[in-house]
Amino acid sequence: MLWLILVLQILTAVIAAKKRVLPYVVLTIATVFLVTGQAFQIQGDLTKSSSALYAFSRITDAGFTAATRYVLVTTILSFLFSIVFRGYEPPPRLSSEYRFQPSGLFYGIMLGCESALAFVLVFVVVGVSAFVGSSRPGTQPGATLFIVLMSIGLFPLYLKIAYRSKVVVADLICFALSLAVTAGFSRLHVILYSMVVLVAIYYGRGWALRPITFKMVLIFTVSGFLLTSFFFIFGALRDAQNFTKGSISDLVRYNLDHPEKSLLSLEFTYRTSVEGMSGIAGAMGESIGNPAQVRRDYGAQSALDGMFQLLPSALKQLFQEEIETVQNWYWYKKPGGNVSPGLETSFVSFGMAGMIIYPVFVFLFGWIIPMKALRHNLSPPLMLCVLMAIGCTPLTVRGKWSTWFAFSIAYCVVIFLIWPLFATCFSREAPKKKDECQAYPA
Repeated sequence: MLWLILVLQILTAVIAAKKRVLPYVVLTIATVFLVTGQAFQIQGDLTKSSSALYAFSRITDAGFTAATRYVLVTTILSFLFSIVFRGYEPPPRLSSEYRFQPSGLFYGIMLGCESALAFVLVFVVVGVSAFVGSSRPGTQPGATLFIVLMSIGLFPLYLKIAYRSKVVVADLICFALSLAVTAGFSRLHVILYSMVVLVAIYYGRGWALRPITFKMVLIFTVSGFLLTSFFFIFGALRDAQNFTKGSISDLVRYNLDHPEKSLLSLEFTYRTSVEGMSGIAGAMGESIGNPAQVRRDYGAQSALDGMFQLLPSALKQLFQEEIETVQNWYWYKKPGGNVSPGLETSFVSFGMAGMIIYPVFVFLFGWIIPMKALRHNLSPPLMLCVLMAIGCTPLTVRGKWSTWFAFSIAYCVVIFLIWPLFATCFSREAPKKKDECQAYPA
């Protein structure tokens, strides 16, 4: 059954690629790695034992079998959706196009704001000792707000790419500063931000209208490999801080001396740090073994939890009791910090109906809405919101749905709050002949 799932997922990714739906290609590949890859390892363990423990989820034969069937149905539906629905279609050409051309003063303000935010985040909110010594400094209270605010440094480069404007050194400096500070707190955000770059290039620079060539496939493959390598290598160094203290060389030496405890080991990563198949299989097993504790919330928990996540830490203290009540609605209990991925959330919230709701939900936000938005000539702030929302879509597979909801809204709020600074940097020009293949002229 797993091989059938894998084949269908590969076919889905190929169809999405042929229809130029890059976000859904990424989501499908992520599912292959997080869910199907881990499922093969779990299946191997269950041939030797009646149960297995993965990422704090106890998995039984019955739970794994039920979860595999659940995943098979979601995979079949995703495959059928990719066949039936239309892919990318470019918007109509206009007589003039936006160009993003900021002044030196703009970049000075941006770098000043970024530096101030980075200083407050590292030295005040988190503290240098926690930033350097903790394996997960991004979990400190108040850190998430400043991580989101740091994203303002990414916007100039995104807009330059999307609107075919000349990229200058200042754009790269703003981008690098935001990315470097964010990387110290959250590897996942680096993946999300990098995905926005790929999406902006693919659609904004007209790649979506070109034939798929070996060079294009190679570029995206290498980009994906580099991002994946960063995720695991940096994660391995951060994770080593749980076992040893010292310089970077000490952390590297720990990983080399203990490969069985390193995130660079795929077997160890699947067993301790991936909640793809393990989450849904563990929840399935728990519902079979202890059906009395099962309570459906039909998405209310994710929606309310997402709203609470939007609140700053100071305000969260005022609603602490309500937040704990909402969190307790999620009946499948795991230790704090353990992610509840999309498949698990769909089952815990909706029961077996989740096997229909999950693929519809992911397809809606990974295919339908992005392609619908890119089919129109949106205003620059809306286009930037769309790009950031597309960047957050991996959270529908990898993270909590409430986290996806909170970040998608938070980035849009930040964009509209700072937009007066950006609004003065746009001009309109007649499209150039070499830009005739532009994917979304504004």
